[in-house]
Amino acid sequence: MGKKNIAGKCKDADFRGIDPSVSLVILCGETPGGKGHIASVEEHYDYAVADPRRILLRRAGWKSLEEAGEATDFFSICRLFLEEPRFYAQPQTQVDRQANTQPGKQLNSKAMGGYENIIDQTVQTYGEFLPFFQCLLLQDLVPRLMTKQTCREMGVDEDLLRRLLEKFDDDMIAGCGIPEDILIRILSFKYQTNICEKLVYRSGKLKYENLSIVPLKEIPFVVDHMSCSDGMCQLEGSVIRPLESIAASPLEGIAASPYKGNPIEYYYADNRNRHYEIGWEDGEELYFLGERMRTRKRFTARFQVGSKTGGIRFMYRYKNAFQARIRMVFSDTIGLNEDGRRNTAVLGRYYVKLEKRILFAAPLHWKTKLKLFFTFSLKSIKM
Repeated sequence: MGKKNIAGKCKDADFRGIDPSVSLVILCGETPGGKGHIASVEEHYDYAVADPRRILLRRAGWKSLEEAGEATDFFSICRLFLEEPRFYAQPQTQVDRQANTQPGKQLNSKAMGGYENIIDQTVQTYGEFLPFFQCLLLQDLVPRLMTKQTCREMGVDEDLLRRLLEKFDDDMIAGCGIPEDILIRILSFKYQTNICEKLVYRSGKLKYENLSIVPLKEIPFVVDHMSCSDGMCQLEGSVIRPLESIAASPLEGIAASPYKGNPIEYYYADNRNRHYEIGWEDGEELYFLGERMRTRKRFTARFQVGSKTGGIRFMYRYKNAFQARIRMVFSDTIGLNEDGRRNTAVLGRYYVKLEKRILFAAPLHWKTKLKLFFTFSLKSIKM
């Protein structure tokens, strides 16, 4: 199945009021507050986009770069933004703001030269490596680093790659939606030190040099399977454990032991505040420059419902001193969201509700059915 064309519903009529001097439209999650929704590479780095489906070009009408069949390779897109620094920001509610971290094309000397050329052109034009182009280049560079091959096997000089990363600001690397476990590896590679040993806990976040790296409470337990029967409710899914101990790093200069004992303990508690161990299995296979990472995990948790309401919440405890609830996210097939309008669902003969990061489940009695009939008509029809 091919990619879904994000720009498919956009018609030329949607852009009739755009300033004729503007030749680009970027499909993004919001619009700038300036006049006419016009943005620029100098001010709006949040709108940096490398996906050709989300970039529309005015050439005898508006067409996405993918539809037009031109300038679809990454470095051509970068040069296009250098030529057209002003663009119209079109809001799209379905735009995914998460960075693409699927392994991409191989890193090689040609790609390295392409990055350096774009950086040099940006500095020559604007006097600095603009945040917009930093975000843009990271969208292509990061997936290339997620490979089973080491730098040596790809024919890339480690020192050259490190010098390239040094041209990116740390706050831009941390603010481009890169998953926390990959972010830790990038910064560790950049500084040739294990930054895990230098993280400081502040208000539910682990910070490095006063830069937020790991928001412990916000890295969600993603539930993709949920079942309730015979008085028990079971959850299964995936989660990122960013400080999980991993094998000795093959990267020269990084300490062999990434972390001396994981300071974060994950567990779950029921509505009676009884604590339970989570069942763990290895999850998604993940690599960073030849290094096998074991930070992606599958989890299993069970709690009792019985004749009364049961509840569960996922927790972390940091160095036996700080603890808090962790966010839960449910797959579309389950259809549960902490949003007040969609925080309930019916699973078989059980009624479940997500509130304040706690999942409640109760047998579906006739009183609950009656309440649902008058308050949640669509769910009542499904029942």
